[in-house]
Amino acid sequence: MYYAGYRTRIRYSTDDLYVKYSFLHNRFEFADLTRWNNDYAAHFKALETISPYLKSIGISSTDLVLSLPDVSNNNSLYFMDHKGFTGFNYSINDSNTIKLIIKTGAKYLILNDTTFLPQTAIAPFINKQIGRYRNVNIYSLKEI
Repeated sequence: MYYAGYRTRIRYSTDDLYVKYSFLHNRFEFADLTRWNNDYAAHFKALETISPYLKSIGISSTDLVLSLPDVSNNNSLYFMDHKGFTGFNYSINDSNTIKLIIKTGAKYLILNDTTFLPQTAIAPFINKQIGRYRNVNIYSLKEI
């Protein structure tokens, strides 16, 4: 139980005394576990408050979105309170996969970071930008 508490608390606060002075603490594991916290702040935090903005630009909560990059099955979708697709179970390395997702019903592409995506795969889908919210770019996938 102590180990589970340590691993959970390290994700949310690197300054937690329980974490800093734990006998389990080592710099390699610490760096690995805190990466989640840093990635969240840099890429996913804006998604928690994006819902009103999406509605203001005409994206309904029933519209399916493709949220990238997100290799989880639904973290970014949960933060946005939307249904749709992430990179989970898909190889987003070629544009054919994205075309398949569009045929399945995705109407918008939500990009919270483009540095991890192959530019050749997403290039055909980032022509119609319809909005920007903090670090998040929103593109229409209609008429593609």
